[in-house]
Amino acid sequence: MTVPARRTAPADSGRSARRRLRHLARLALFAAVRGLGYAVGTTTVSAIVWWITHR
Repeated sequence: MTVPARRTAPADSGRSARRRLRHLARLALFAAVRGLGYAVGTTTVSAIVWWITHR
């Protein structure tokens, strides 16, 4: 029985890591913007409801 050869990292592993980090940063930015939009939207709706009920 033979032991499978250990795979080595490709020569451009630095480029792959940078690409992965850039992708994760883009996902984090998207999540932050989406969360901020949700917060602004719910605050706006709450303010409109308060304004209508206290007129």
